Amino acid sequence: MVFRKRKAVLDGGRAVFFARGYAGASMDEIADTAGVSKATIYAYHDSKEALFTAIVERDCKKLMSDVEGIVSDCDDMRLTLNKLAARLINFTLDEDFLSLYRICIAEAHRQPKIAQAFHAAGPGFARGLIERYLERQAQSGALLLDCAAAAAEQFIQLSFSGLMVDRLLATAGQSSAAEAAKRAELAVNAFLAIYVPRSG
Repeated sequence: MVFRKRKAVLDGGRAVFFARGYAGASMDEIADTAGVSKATIYAYHDSKEALFTAIVERDCKKLMSDVEGIVSDCDDMRLTLNKLAARLINFTLDEDFLSLYRICIAEAHRQPKIAQAFHAAGPGFARGLIERYLERQAQSGALLLDCAAAAAEQFIQLSFSGLMVDRLLATAGQSSAAEAAKRAELAVNAFLAIYVPRSG
């Protein structure tokens, strides 16, 4: 019962935040949408900010589990990097992720803790996973890196630089699966051209 109510609160809050934005969402509407009382919401989350932060953390945890799986389950470096690039590109095609991202950007100057929570659980977390993966590859001799953190940032930008902004601003439509796969392949090729040690 407790789990179902908690889930209902998070699901109801998510639906209202996505429809109204953070500023436009009211706890009354969230309670109605979730089918619970406001007292129930406040029993789990002491403020609207705390509720939205919980939604951010839950959604990002689901999304980042894919990235965690990729860097831990595959021994072939090129295949792993292709999977990572494809997953990063798919973030730009995920309307729910984009909605969450837009809300956090809109509220960053008024509610910096919200933006910080999103960064820590989402983009920052993914960057850290990729950085540690690249560092392991450098230690094995597969890559030649001066700075794993910089290499991770470059890999991410090669994967979806420009595309993320276009999608956030709704100036670009959905890419096809073939287009996304080609973009991932090109990103990996460019990255490896920079960082794979040259013989001789």
